[in-house]
Amino acid sequence: MHSVRHTYASRLIANGENLKYVQEQLGHASITITCDTYGPLIPGGNRQAVDKLDTLTIGFGTVTKAHENR
Repeated sequence: MHSVRHTYASRLIANGENLKYVQEQLGHASITITCDTYGPLIPGGNRQAVDKLDTLTIGFGTVTKAHENR
């Protein structure tokens, strides 16, 4: 039964459902449980985090990727 739940959650995430919805479907008491277990399965999740670092606003200026400033 556990593998069926895990497959269900994994398929929801692969289809783009958010973790809050997955939490509700699985009945997890805390979103932390869901994030810790299924967060790494979010397609492109790491890419989005890295992309946010590409352009940083610091003080009064903006720092962009080095190769864009050439």
